[in-house]
Amino acid sequence: MFALRPLANRLSLRALPLRPAILTATRRAAFPIRQPRQYTTAPPPDAPIPPEKWIEVLEKTASAPWLGALPPDHADRLRRAYTFLFQIVIYLGRPQEQEQGEQYLVAFESAPAPPESEIGRARKAVAALTRAIVQDISSIPLGSPLRTQHTGVFDIFGALQVLHDVHLTEPDGEIADWRTFWGRAQPIILDLGMQLDEAGFGLKDDPK
Repeated sequence: MFALRPLANRLSLRALPLRPAILTATRRAAFPIRQPRQYTTAPPPDAPIPPEKWIEVLEKTASAPWLGALPPDHADRLRRAYTFLFQIVIYLGRPQEQEQGEQYLVAFESAPAPPESEIGRARKAVAALTRAIVQDISSIPLGSPLRTQHTGVFDIFGALQVLHDVHLTEPDGEIADWRTFWGRAQPIILDLGMQLDEAGFGLKDDPK
Protein backbone atom coordinates (compact mmCIF):
# COMPACT_ATOMS: atom_id res chain seq x y z
CA MET A 1 0.00 0.00 0.00
CA PHE A 2 2.75 2.42 0.92
CA ALA A 3 5.92 3.11 -1.05
CA LEU A 4 7.81 2.27 2.11
CA ARG A 5 6.72 -1.36 2.26
CA PRO A 6 9.44 -2.87 -0.01
CA LEU A 7 12.13 -1.34 2.18
CA ALA A 8 10.26 -2.17 5.37
CA ASN A 9 10.40 -5.83 4.43
CA ARG A 10 14.18 -5.59 4.25
CA LEU A 11 14.93 -3.25 7.13
CA SER A 12 12.19 -2.90 9.70
CA LEU A 13 11.78 -0.39 12.46
CA ARG A 14 12.21 -2.73 15.39
CA ALA A 15 15.73 -3.61 14.30
CA LEU A 16 16.76 0.02 13.80
CA PRO A 17 18.55 1.39 16.87
CA LEU A 18 18.22 5.10 17.49
CA ARG A 19 21.87 5.93 17.02
CA PRO A 20 23.40 8.22 19.64
CA ALA A 21 24.27 10.61 16.81
CA ILE A 22 20.59 11.21 16.08
CA LEU A 23 19.90 12.00 19.70
CA THR A 24 23.04 14.12 20.06
CA ALA A 25 21.81 16.31 17.23
CA THR A 26 18.65 17.07 19.21
CA ARG A 27 20.19 18.01 22.57
CA ARG A 28 19.80 21.69 21.78
CA ALA A 29 16.09 21.27 21.04
CA ALA A 30 13.55 23.21 23.04
CA PHE A 31 11.57 20.05 23.87
CA PRO A 32 12.78 17.32 26.26
CA ILE A 33 13.71 13.90 24.91
CA ARG A 34 13.67 10.64 26.78
CA GLN A 35 16.57 8.18 26.82
CA PRO A 36 16.85 6.23 23.54
CA ARG A 37 14.94 3.00 23.13
CA GLN A 38 15.14 0.56 20.25
CA TYR A 39 12.63 0.08 17.54
CA THR A 40 12.15 -3.64 17.28
CA THR A 41 12.08 -6.41 14.24
CA ALA A 42 14.40 -8.54 12.12
CA PRO A 43 18.07 -7.62 11.53
CA PRO A 44 18.92 -5.77 8.31
CA PRO A 45 19.88 -7.90 5.28
CA ASP A 46 23.44 -8.37 4.11
CA ALA A 47 22.81 -6.81 0.71
CA PRO A 48 23.24 -3.02 0.96
CA ILE A 49 20.54 -0.69 -0.33
CA PRO A 50 21.95 1.72 -2.96
CA PRO A 51 22.48 5.19 -1.38
CA GLU A 52 20.26 6.99 -3.89
CA LYS A 53 17.38 4.61 -3.13
CA TRP A 54 16.86 6.08 0.34
CA ILE A 55 16.11 9.60 -0.87
CA GLU A 56 14.09 8.30 -3.84
CA VAL A 57 11.75 6.30 -1.60
CA LEU A 58 11.41 9.25 0.79
CA GLU A 59 10.48 11.58 -2.08
CA LYS A 60 8.14 9.05 -3.68
CA THR A 61 6.05 8.79 -0.53
CA ALA A 62 6.15 12.55 0.14
CA SER A 63 4.77 13.29 -3.35
CA ALA A 64 2.28 10.42 -3.58
CA PRO A 65 -1.12 11.46 -4.99
CA TRP A 66 -2.94 9.62 -2.18
CA LEU A 67 -1.18 11.58 0.56
CA GLY A 68 -4.12 13.94 1.10
CA ALA A 69 -6.78 11.20 1.16
CA LEU A 70 -7.65 10.14 4.71
CA PRO A 71 -8.09 6.43 5.49
CA PRO A 72 -11.73 5.90 6.58
CA ASP A 73 -10.77 4.02 9.73
CA HIS A 74 -9.40 6.22 12.51
CA ALA A 75 -6.96 3.58 13.73
CA ASP A 76 -5.62 3.26 10.18
CA ARG A 77 -4.83 6.98 10.27
CA LEU A 78 -2.56 6.34 13.25
CA ARG A 79 -0.99 3.37 11.48
CA ARG A 80 -0.35 5.44 8.37
CA ALA A 81 1.10 8.29 10.44
CA TYR A 82 3.46 5.74 11.95
CA THR A 83 4.67 4.62 8.50
CA PHE A 84 5.50 8.24 7.68
CA LEU A 85 7.39 8.65 10.96
CA PHE A 86 9.12 5.34 10.29
CA GLN A 87 10.26 6.49 6.89
CA ILE A 88 11.71 9.73 8.25
CA VAL A 89 13.61 7.89 10.99
CA ILE A 90 14.83 5.10 8.72
CA TYR A 91 16.11 7.66 6.19
CA LEU A 92 18.04 9.57 8.84
CA GLY A 93 19.33 6.33 10.36
CA ARG A 94 20.22 4.66 7.07
CA PRO A 95 23.46 2.64 7.08
CA GLN A 96 26.50 4.90 6.82
CA GLU A 97 29.92 5.11 8.38
CA GLN A 98 29.43 6.54 11.87
CA GLU A 99 31.35 9.76 11.25
CA GLN A 100 29.62 10.29 7.91
CA GLY A 101 26.21 9.69 9.47
CA GLU A 102 26.86 12.17 12.27
CA GLN A 103 28.07 14.80 9.82
CA TYR A 104 24.98 14.36 7.68
CA LEU A 105 22.64 14.75 10.65
CA VAL A 106 24.32 17.99 11.70
CA ALA A 107 24.21 19.27 8.11
CA PHE A 108 20.57 18.19 7.71
CA GLU A 109 19.63 20.33 10.69
CA SER A 110 21.66 23.47 10.11
CA ALA A 111 23.74 23.63 6.91
CA PRO A 112 22.73 25.88 4.00
CA ALA A 113 21.55 23.58 1.20
CA PRO A 114 20.20 24.32 -2.29
CA PRO A 115 16.83 22.72 -3.10
CA GLU A 116 18.35 20.31 -5.63
CA SER A 117 20.89 18.88 -3.17
CA GLU A 118 20.11 15.69 -1.26
CA ILE A 119 19.70 17.66 1.96
CA GLY A 120 17.37 20.13 0.26
CA ARG A 121 15.35 17.29 -1.25
CA ALA A 122 15.20 15.43 2.05
CA ARG A 123 14.07 18.51 3.98
CA LYS A 124 11.26 19.09 1.51
CA ALA A 125 10.15 15.46 1.75
CA VAL A 126 10.33 15.41 5.56
CA ALA A 127 8.26 18.60 5.72
CA ALA A 128 5.62 17.06 3.43
CA LEU A 129 5.47 13.87 5.50
CA THR A 130 5.21 15.89 8.70
CA ARG A 131 2.23 17.75 7.25
CA ALA A 132 0.66 14.40 6.35
CA ILE A 133 1.23 13.08 9.89
CA VAL A 134 -0.47 16.14 11.35
CA GLN A 135 -3.33 15.83 8.86
CA ASP A 136 -3.93 12.16 9.71
CA ILE A 137 -3.78 12.44 13.49
CA SER A 138 -5.55 15.79 13.85
CA SER A 139 -8.44 14.49 11.75
CA ILE A 140 -9.35 11.92 14.42
CA PRO A 141 -12.47 13.33 16.15
CA LEU A 142 -12.10 14.75 19.63
CA GLY A 143 -14.72 12.27 20.84
CA SER A 144 -12.95 9.23 19.42
CA PRO A 145 -12.15 6.51 21.97
CA LEU A 146 -8.64 6.42 20.52
CA ARG A 147 -7.91 9.77 22.16
CA THR A 148 -8.73 8.47 25.62
CA GLN A 149 -7.14 5.06 25.07
CA HIS A 150 -3.84 6.50 23.86
CA THR A 151 -3.37 9.78 25.69
CA GLY A 152 0.41 9.51 25.47
CA VAL A 153 0.26 9.52 21.68
CA PHE A 154 -2.02 12.54 21.50
CA ASP A 155 -0.11 14.47 24.18
CA ILE A 156 3.11 14.20 22.18
CA PHE A 157 1.26 14.88 18.95
CA GLY A 158 0.03 18.18 20.40
CA ALA A 159 3.61 19.47 20.44
CA LEU A 160 4.08 18.49 16.80
CA GLN A 161 0.85 20.22 15.82
CA VAL A 162 2.08 23.45 17.43
CA LEU A 163 5.26 23.30 15.33
CA HIS A 164 3.17 22.55 12.24
CA ASP A 165 0.98 25.59 12.83
CA VAL A 166 4.03 27.83 13.27
CA HIS A 167 6.35 26.51 10.54
CA LEU A 168 4.43 24.40 8.00
CA THR A 169 1.59 26.59 6.80
CA GLU A 170 3.18 28.27 3.76
CA PRO A 171 1.32 27.38 0.52
CA ASP A 172 4.59 26.65 -1.32
CA GLY A 173 5.76 24.32 1.44
CA GLU A 174 8.85 26.35 2.25
CA ILE A 175 10.17 26.52 5.82
CA ALA A 176 11.93 29.82 6.42
CA ASP A 177 13.78 28.72 9.57
CA TRP A 178 14.52 25.06 9.04
CA ARG A 179 17.06 24.89 11.86
CA THR A 180 14.56 26.08 14.47
CA PHE A 181 11.82 23.82 13.13
CA TRP A 182 13.91 20.67 12.90
CA GLY A 183 15.75 21.22 16.18
CA ARG A 184 12.36 21.16 17.91
CA ALA A 185 10.57 18.64 15.70
CA GLN A 186 13.15 15.85 15.65
CA PRO A 187 12.81 14.69 19.27
CA ILE A 188 9.02 14.92 19.02
CA ILE A 189 9.03 12.78 15.87
CA LEU A 190 11.20 10.17 17.55
CA ASP A 191 9.01 10.10 20.65
CA LEU A 192 5.76 10.02 18.68
CA GLY A 193 6.99 7.10 16.59
CA MET A 194 7.92 5.12 19.68
CA GLN A 195 4.61 5.91 21.37
CA LEU A 196 2.66 4.73 18.32
CA ASP A 197 4.78 1.59 18.10
CA GLU A 198 4.20 0.77 21.77
CA ALA A 199 0.46 1.42 21.36
CA GLY A 200 0.28 -1.21 18.63
CA PHE A 201 0.18 1.01 15.55
CA GLY A 202 3.65 0.09 14.27
CA LEU A 203 4.54 -2.11 11.32
CA LYS A 204 3.74 -5.76 11.83
CA ASP A 205 6.17 -8.56 11.10
CA ASP A 206 5.35 -10.46 7.94
CA PRO A 207 3.96 -13.92 8.78
CA LYS A 208 6.46 -16.72 8.28
